[in-house]
Amino acid sequence: MKKSVYIFLAIVLAVFVSDRVAYGIIRHFEKQILIGDSAGKVNYFNKVKDSMDILIFGSSRAVHHVNPEVFGVPTFNMGVDGKRIAYATGLIQTLKKKNQTIFVHIDHNKLYDMEYDGIDVLSLLNKSTDEPELGSFLMEIFPKDVWISKIFKCYAYNGKVFPIFKNYFYQGKNVESNGFLPLFPSEEQKAIFQNIVEKRKEPLVQDIDAPYKINGLVDKCIERIVQVGKKNGSEIIFFTSPSLFIIDEDVRAHTKSYFDSKGIKYIDDVNFFKGIDFDLWQDYTHMSDKGAEIYSQRLLEEFKELNSK
Repeated sequence: MKKSVYIFLAIVLAVFVSDRVAYGIIRHFEKQILIGDSAGKVNYFNKVKDSMDILIFGSSRAVHHVNPEVFGVPTFNMGVDGKRIAYATGLIQTLKKKNQTIFVHIDHNKLYDMEYDGIDVLSLLNKSTDEPELGSFLMEIFPKDVWISKIFKCYAYNGKVFPIFKNYFYQGKNVESNGFLPLFPSEEQKAIFQNIVEKRKEPLVQDIDAPYKINGLVDKCIERIVQVGKKNGSEIIFFTSPSLFIIDEDVRAHTKSYFDSKGIKYIDDVNFFKGIDFDLWQDYTHMSDKGAEIYSQRLLEEFKELNSK
C-alpha cells in the first residue's frame, strides 16, 4: 500500500515539476516575440500602449479597416482577427495612461447574439498573472479556467505553443509598427467576389430578430470599458465599420438608443459606402486597402466632429 502511495506521489510531483519547467520554457520564448495574434501582438501592445494617444480595439473589421496614420498622433490598432468584445475588454482593463481616446468596434448582430459567451478572452489567460486587472476580469467570467491555470501552468498556453515557437524563429525584423493590416485582394479574388455578388438575386440582409435584447455579457463588457474610461479620464467611442450586409433600420435605431441611454459615443458607419465598388472590398464584411483608406479618413472626420460639439 505504501509503495502505491509513494508511486502516486512521485507521479504527481513529476507532473507538477514538468509542468513548471515546460511553462518556464514557453514563457521565455513567448515574452520575446512581437508578432502574431497568438501572443506577439499583445506583447507589442503592452510595450507601446502607454505611449499612444489613440487605441483601436475590435475584430478583423477593426484591424483591416482603420489606418492609425490618419489621426496624426501616436495611434495603435489592437484589432485581432476572430476576437470580440470580451477580448477587447480584457486588454482595456490593463490601460493606465490618462486622457487617451479608445475606439472599440462592435457590430449590430454581435450586440444581440445571445449565444456569445466571451470565450475569445481566454486567449489572454497567459497574461493574467502579469496584469492584475485582466486577471480579475477573467476570474469574473471564467473562474474555472483561471484556477486550472494556477494549478497547471501550461494550461494558459493551450493552443499557443506552436504559433509561439514559429513566430519566435521566423519573426526576423518584421515588427508591426501600428497594428493595421490592410487587405490586398488579387484581381482573381475580386473577380470571384464580383461573380458571387452578381449571382445573388436579392441583397444580403443581416437577420436580427425582435425583440432586440443585448447580450448580458456584452453589456457587462461595455460597462467595464466605460469604467476604465472614467478612471483614466479617457474618451470611449464605439463604432461600426462599413459592411455590405443590410441592417434593418429598427436595429440601427435600437442600437443607437442603447448607447445614447448610457451616454456613450457611438458611430454607425455600416452604410457609409453606397452601392458596390469592387475595388473597395475583399468580401461582404471586409474592405480592401483602398476601401480602408477611404473609411479611415471618414472616421477621422467623424472623430473631429464629435470633439467639436
